[in-house]
Amino acid sequence: MQEIYEQEKALGIKFDAIVHANGSGGTYAGLFLANKLLKMNREIYGISINFNKYIFKEKISNILKSSFEYIKKNIEFENDEIKIIDEYIGQGYGESREEEINFIKKFAEIEGIILDPVYTGKAMYGLINEIKNGNMGEHKNILFIHTGGIYSVFSKKHLFNFK
Repeated sequence: MQEIYEQEKALGIKFDAIVHANGSGGTYAGLFLANKLLKMNREIYGISINFNKYIFKEKISNILKSSFEYIKKNIEFENDEIKIIDEYIGQGYGESREEEINFIKKFAEIEGIILDPVYTGKAMYGLINEIKNGNMGEHKNILFIHTGGIYSVFSKKHLFNFK
């Protein structure tokens, strides 16, 4: 979050929402905590690739509470502040639907950015659909954090018709 803050200053932009693939809750918890500590007031969204939002809210809440021991500070938060989008889990962890694979291919062609079918592909697919469906509210500047997962492209190469 510190790096995001510094880049915002350097670029003269302010992100009002930060979105990423949510697989364990750790990245979300770190972004959420730093957002609170730095008083950045950004909306953090995790697009789940495996669990429903209720499970993740509990997992993230527990990670946050555990982190308070390390930072020697308690941060007030409500579970409702934890924003998990769970409509794009699809067939489950590591399983991709045809529309997700087609999206990943088209995204690579248009943007030149490789997304994997386990993490970032599902999350970006979800974000684009959330924007199209008007579910991202008043957010004008959305930062998508590409958190990796590229190695799953190799194990799933049969889905992409690589020669």
